[in-house]
Amino acid sequence: MGDSTYLHGYCVVATGTNVNFYAQRGDEDSVFAVQPADFYQLPMASWQLRDQRVWNFAPTDVMRITARQDGKAREIIRGVTNSWALAAGSETPVNA
Repeated sequence: MGDSTYLHGYCVVATGTNVNFYAQRGDEDSVFAVQPADFYQLPMASWQLRDQRVWNFAPTDVMRITARQDGKAREIIRGVTNSWALAAGSETPVNA
């Protein structure tokens, strides 16, 4: 592996009411303790490592929305202060 900071493994040791977490980096021989609060914030499944957002932009950056369905186009354009208007040439009203 090219990345020298990957996690090689971890171990959970529970004795009575105490739970201790230990981890080892792939590029080190030593093992270090991990705080339980930090351990519980780690992802448990690979899909949790992905960015789940489909889009990443501020809503105020949206200036125009076009929806196409069954050969018809409906387009709205942002006006001032959160107002929207049907664009010229749109075939039907937005809520029709």
